[in-house]
Formats: sequence, structure tokens, C-alpha cells
Amino acid sequence: MDKKLHQKIEGLLREKKSYNAIVYLLGCSRHTISKVSKTIKNLE
Repeated sequence: MDKKLHQKIEGLLREKKSYNAIVYLLGCSRHTISKVSKTIKNLE
């Protein structure tokens, strides 16, 4: 698990960026974004 990447993804998700925008900006997979999104939702 790449903690720094997950933190960047979390920040972008909280800014309401789309999955496609995050993939473009960070070069990560949609699956990784989905995992981070689920983690955020479970914490709220």
C-alpha cells in the first residue's frame, strides 16, 4: 500500500474530482481509487 498515493487520491476525491481525472493526474488505477473511496465512506 502506497500511503502517499492514497492520501493524494483521498484529497482529490474530497475535492469531487472524477475517477478519470484522478487517473489522468496520478497515473493510478481505477481499482486503487475505488479502494480509497470505500475506505473514506467507511470512516464517515
